[in-house]
Amino acid sequence: MGRVKAQSTPVLLIIEEAHAFLSANWISRMPVLLERVARIARRGRKRWLGLVFVTQLPHSTVAVDSAPVQRLLVE
Repeated sequence: MGRVKAQSTPVLLIIEEAHAFLSANWISRMPVLLERVARIARRGRKRWLGLVFVTQLPHSTVAVDSAPVQRLLVE
């Protein structure tokens, strides 16, 4: 008898006020924070997890130059 593979339900996690914890100030105090967020984004993709960071102050967030991270700025 074959095993039935369970289907994963896609999850989209929306994080408001991203500038509050992805700012240069926070990253300088907790350098591992950006690394962990990027790791969650990378590992989450294959597990059907999407991350959306929302901010009204995009200039206050740290620029992320990472393959799994895409930036879309809407004004």
